[in-house]
Amino acid sequence: MSELWTEKYAPRSLKEVYGNSTAIEVIKAWALDWKRGKKGKPLLLNGPPGIGKTACARALAEEMGWEILETNASDLRDSANVKKLVGAAASTGTLFGGLRLVLVDEVDSALDRGEVPALSRVVEEAAQPVILTANDAWNPKLAALRTLCERIDFKRLGKVDVRRKLADVAEREGTVFEEGVVENCGGDMRGALIDMQAGGASEREREENVFEGMKKVFKGSLEEALEAQDASGVDLDLFIRWVEENIPNEYEKEDDIAKAFDWLSKSSVFSARIFRRQNYKLQKFERALALGGVASSKETQYRKFTAYQFPGYIRRMAQSRQKRALAKSAWSKASAKLHCSSKKAKEAEWAYAPYAGFFGWTEEETGVAPKQPVKKKV
Repeated sequence: MSELWTEKYAPRSLKEVYGNSTAIEVIKAWALDWKRGKKGKPLLLNGPPGIGKTACARALAEEMGWEILETNASDLRDSANVKKLVGAAASTGTLFGGLRLVLVDEVDSALDRGEVPALSRVVEEAAQPVILTANDAWNPKLAALRTLCERIDFKRLGKVDVRRKLADVAEREGTVFEEGVVENCGGDMRGALIDMQAGGASEREREENVFEGMKKVFKGSLEEALEAQDASGVDLDLFIRWVEENIPNEYEKEDDIAKAFDWLSKSSVFSARIFRRQNYKLQKFERALALGGVASSKETQYRKFTAYQFPGYIRRMAQSRQKRALAKSAWSKASAKLHCSSKKAKEAEWAYAPYAGFFGWTEEETGVAPKQPVKKKV
């Protein structure tokens, strides 16, 4: 699969970020203060998805030469991750004395009220620069965080900025883009790049179909829920991932959420059977349990508007693709030196990683600094 243009042409510095120039200037000044030793309040970047909040934070870290620790707010549901994040934010610096940017993505969609205190602790104890992103910073559950952060609002990108970015990418790729991509993206740069790479607006239309499918599952009748995936244009496994991601966003009562996930767990049993037996006739049971079960889990219908989110698991897998490729390369080199399979090399990774120089690896590949000779006392 070719590299996504959203990753390939992501900004590497703040000068390469299109739009929201005022917000960018504030962020740059904040970063320079940190570099001069003047600690600033954590930043809360607020605005619709796809307009460059996360890309801006990553570009800032690269421009400033900061190490970056990036996590999704949903990871804070695990106590071990909370402890790791608190430690990283509260530490006085990196191994080489530099600053570390702690980036917590999508705090409004991924957090429940119960996780807000954990993130507030990260923010309060931070001795390193911290940036949070949110699609709606005015969500009531973020009230405590808003008081601890400096809010910076990002706006949807204008057509001129989107057109400039697409023209730049098109020139590098030796292709052209249709003006309709600019008109239909609604200021969503990420969506525009995906549409252009797909050769039109088909990807955007597919996403809109998925959103409609989510409405049918969460707000429609049982019959509509069972038919929701058919018109979405995505396969059942991906559609169920969408449902799984958005159960906590749609349902508010604990009993409703528990019932919905219980139905999903039952559907996964049939998913495993389908995989083992290659019997796709069982898929009708998987569909009924997952979609029909989730739809019937709510005690009463929720009339609120819900901004349905792309499955976080798939996003995190995409973001870690480069790290996994580096690790695979390291195992391959080790297997050649140790005369064993890559699988055996992977299992023994902890033992040989410190001897990176012998295997010809970089520290980036292993994540472990090469061992230095031990000086004996005379």
